[in-house]
Amino acid sequence: MRAASGVRHEEEGILLWMKGDEAMLEVDGVRYADCRRHPLREPWVDAGRRGMNFRAVGNEPGWHLEIRAGRDLPMITDYGQRRVEAPLP
Repeated sequence: MRAASGVRHEEEGILLWMKGDEAMLEVDGVRYADCRRHPLREPWVDAGRRGMNFRAVGNEPGWHLEIRAGRDLPMITDYGQRRVEAPLP
C-alpha cells in the first residue's frame, strides 16, 4: 500500500513504513522509530564487497550460491545449516 510519503505495509499487528533509507516498525503496539538501512548487511552488497561476481538464491529450503572468479563454488543450503563446495569446472 502506498503511503503519502514512502511505502506502508500492515498485516496481523505489524506495521512497516519505509521511505528511502529510513523506516519505522511497529509490532503489537511497540514502535521502533528511526530504523535505518545498513547497506553492508544486505546480501547482494555484502557479496560484492567480498569480491563475488555472481550470487544466486532460492527457497524451500533456503539456499544461496556465490561465484568468484578463480575460486571454488560454495553453496549454502538448508537455511545456512549445510555448506557444499565444488571446484570450478
